[in-house]
Amino acid sequence: MVTQWVLSALLAFVLAATVVWNMPDSGLRRGIIPLVTPVMNATGLHQSWIVFAPDPPRLTFEVVARIDYADGTSALWRTPKGGALVGHYRTYRWRKWMESARLDSNQDLWEPAARWVARTYNHEGRTPTQVQLVRRWRELPPPGSTVHDQPGREYTFFTLSLPVGGS
Repeated sequence: MVTQWVLSALLAFVLAATVVWNMPDSGLRRGIIPLVTPVMNATGLHQSWIVFAPDPPRLTFEVVARIDYADGTSALWRTPKGGALVGHYRTYRWRKWMESARLDSNQDLWEPAARWVARTYNHEGRTPTQVQLVRRWRELPPPGSTVHDQPGREYTFFTLSLPVGGS
């Protein structure tokens, strides 16, 4: 009986937290959000519905790494992308990482990421000598627009030079 009450109270709190999380911005929401954020993060319900907002994102972006090898060749690393059916769930964390890693406020992620790429792509006798992290972005046309392929832009935001044989 006590277990049922505890589970019912927990479920009611999670439902209330979900309602608060999805409320429009207000003083009430700002006051309660710090209390429900740990629950939303722990349950995985901390979704942002900005894509459905009156002002959805107008850019699409990606982070890639250019790898230069000691033998003069180069390669391009991209974050993994999932398949059409359920693959997006498998690679969702990569998408979230990319959202964070591209920001200037997260410079502490850049060197470890470049070193990870260098270690991961140091194989088959090919030794990385440089890894560049590059932001790529493109403007999204408005819904219903006949313009489809906008030219993309890019910016190299971090370069890691490596001694030959090191990563």
